[in-house]
Amino acid sequence: MAYRLGNRLLPVYSRVSGALRGRGLGRIGPLHLTHEWLLAKLNEGLVDVQGHKMLLDPIDTLGLSVRDVWEPLETKVVQNEVRRGSVVLDIGAHIGYYTLMMARLVGSRGRVFAFEPNPANYDLLRRNIQINSYRNVTAVNRAVSDMQTKTRPHPSEDNSGDHRIYDSKDGRRSVEVRSIGLNSYFRRYTRRIDFIKMDIQGAEPGAIRGMSSLLQSHHPRMVVEFWPFGLTRFGVSGMEFLELLMSFDYELFEVDERTSSIEPADINALVAAYDPDDEFRHTNVLCVPGAA
Repeated sequence: MAYRLGNRLLPVYSRVSGALRGRGLGRIGPLHLTHEWLLAKLNEGLVDVQGHKMLLDPIDTLGLSVRDVWEPLETKVVQNEVRRGSVVLDIGAHIGYYTLMMARLVGSRGRVFAFEPNPANYDLLRRNIQINSYRNVTAVNRAVSDMQTKTRPHPSEDNSGDHRIYDSKDGRRSVEVRSIGLNSYFRRYTRRIDFIKMDIQGAEPGAIRGMSSLLQSHHPRMVVEFWPFGLTRFGVSGMEFLELLMSFDYELFEVDERTSSIEPADINALVAAYDPDDEFRHTNVLCVPGAA
């Protein structure tokens, strides 16, 4: 009965939530907690997301039970960038929103490598791949870094997408997982890697350093998160991270969800716009290989 009731009420709540979106109500503590509680109660069974059936994390971090799109502009970027037959990487795959999308786009001749270190997220990722019968996805339960070792991510209890491989000094417990460098992982891989989507909560610099040879030889296009709050706690400033990307001959474009625009990035303006002390200020950057 709970399952059937949830499926009846979910479309209703989806319409109400959608109508109120963008009015800042999520910043009101009691309303935000009520929203999360309702999602947890209504989110039972499979949910339709972008033409896929998905199992969601218990608190539905991405809100996919009330809307079937996460980060609309980045979603469009991925849909535009990924081609049939491509080989693509989803680094920080979470429960598979982008992984499933990429798997459909690349088709049977393409390949998706999805990296997710958190055991609970990885389990949902693997199950979502199976539910949708994709055989062109390799799911890897590893953190992507610049070394092959054991690390201890610090997961968030109220945001399944906010697991950090550094100690954020906010009382989080840690879970031991293995990390890998992609230079080593793909050392004997013969196909060209065409596209990378990466969102790993400020640990992107380590991942970039660990795939330096791959970037130099394959020159994949990338979309990566730019979150100075997380970057600085990883030990790298926002400017240092942007300069690291540019050192591989990438031209940078901001993928701005707030303005629904993609514009060439002035790195000084970008650093100034995103305060490293503001946990909620972040954006995405599209990295396009230069003409050289």
